[in-house]
Amino acid sequence: MITLAPDLDRATGDLGWTSLTAVQDLAIPHLRAGRDLFAQAQTGTGKTGAFALPILERIDGRARAPFALVIVPTRELCAQVAAEFQALGRHRSARVVALYGGVGYRDQELALRRGAHVAVATPGRLLDLVARRSCDLSKVKVLVLDEADRLLDLGFAPDVARIVALLSEARQTALFSATLTADVREIARRYTKNPAIVAVRP
Repeated sequence: MITLAPDLDRATGDLGWTSLTAVQDLAIPHLRAGRDLFAQAQTGTGKTGAFALPILERIDGRARAPFALVIVPTRELCAQVAAEFQALGRHRSARVVALYGGVGYRDQELALRRGAHVAVATPGRLLDLVARRSCDLSKVKVLVLDEADRLLDLGFAPDVARIVALLSEARQTALFSATLTADVREIARRYTKNPAIVAVRP
């Protein structure tokens, strides 16, 4: 049975969680142990909590640049994942920034300057912010590719490759996908090292 830190346990209670989901039970021990992960899990299985909880456990209050980066395919998912991080991390003052296009740069750049533990981003906006020297990826220790199949379907493979090239090779990588296409398997092979593999049916 997985035991959460008291503040995270309290936050899950605030959200009405009574127990962890199957994907959380399977994924969290691997992520806590520092292993890369390749997970098949659809929306509605609790996959965000599966990577958010172990990331939040590792927050260093003194950090200014993001140590965790979550790449998502759409602005809607970006806002949703960032909101769940904020809700789960509310009792440990987690600083989470959502970086997506369709809005101005100013507020996102201000949030980055104030310091963020976790950046949740769409690929294009993240690369724009890096080009503007507004986002420092040098401290990223954990990379999550969320809904990897949709990232590929929407044509983001080149952007993801550019982002990964900016990160330290000494990082932990977790890939979540609803489907296991040949293309998804290929990016898992390319970006993860000896990953634990979990699959959860809805």
